[in-house]
Amino acid sequence: LLIAGVFLLIYAGWVLYPRELFRQESVYAVQALEFNLKNPLVTMHGTPVRNAYPVFPAVCSLLYDVGLSMELVLRLVTVFFIAAGGVLVYFSAALGGEKCSGLVGAAFYCTTALMLDKGVSGAPQTMSAFWLLAAQMSFFYFGLRRGKWNLAWLLCVFWLMLGFFTDGLLVLFCFVVPLLLLRRLIAGRAKYRNWGFPVALVIVFLSLAVRFTIQWNLERTTGGTLFFRGFTHPDYLGDFLLYFLRLPLLLFPWSVIAWIPFCVALQQLDSKPLFSKYLRINVLVTVLLLW
Repeated sequence: LLIAGVFLLIYAGWVLYPRELFRQESVYAVQALEFNLKNPLVTMHGTPVRNAYPVFPAVCSLLYDVGLSMELVLRLVTVFFIAAGGVLVYFSAALGGEKCSGLVGAAFYCTTALMLDKGVSGAPQTMSAFWLLAAQMSFFYFGLRRGKWNLAWLLCVFWLMLGFFTDGLLVLFCFVVPLLLLRRLIAGRAKYRNWGFPVALVIVFLSLAVRFTIQWNLERTTGGTLFFRGFTHPDYLGDFLLYFLRLPLLLFPWSVIAWIPFCVALQQLDSKPLFSKYLRINVLVTVLLLW
């Protein structure tokens, strides 16, 4: 109740009061206004956008058609997925440890300085973060813990395809690359002999092929498409060099205790370290990939 109350106190004012668009919100607003389900290509002023993806503008477009203002729609979707991510973190941590772990994890997820700053801006990042986390937890819970690999692979590919069509290849990389470093967890032919694994691979390759074939045809026939990078910034080099100095500040106030799960001396407290190892590798590799 405390977490839910604090969440509403923090985010309700940002969402319900329709202030002017800022940062990249105007870009996503144009994409949502022009989006058409009959032609699910993301455009800006009639020009296809090369590296923009349809899920976020599609959801915003549907809510806008209901009668909500675009400013409200963009932030409502973003904040909804912060809440959804907090719920997912709660159940994941509670299943791995206990309810107290779930409550701490949910509080961590919703109240970092990063979420308070970026999470109130209408953009697809909180949505893609939710799809990625759902894929990672599905892989662990249904695959590694319960051994239901067909279900695990199908759920993973479902969440990952939503992530890919929300934020591109980065979501796929953040799922696959950590697994390559978890060789003992993913070793064994039993995980890949079932029908779920090849079906998942086929779905991934078909989705990638369709996406990039359409993009190639557009560029060939229209002579090029608008290139949009939501994170482009003139101070890119400075951000790159200061990344590891800024990260603790972005995770404040939780950064003061966030080192505990990574401390080798404390790993012995975990009687079954499989889940904690899985989380540590995912977090560390994701931090490096984002850098």
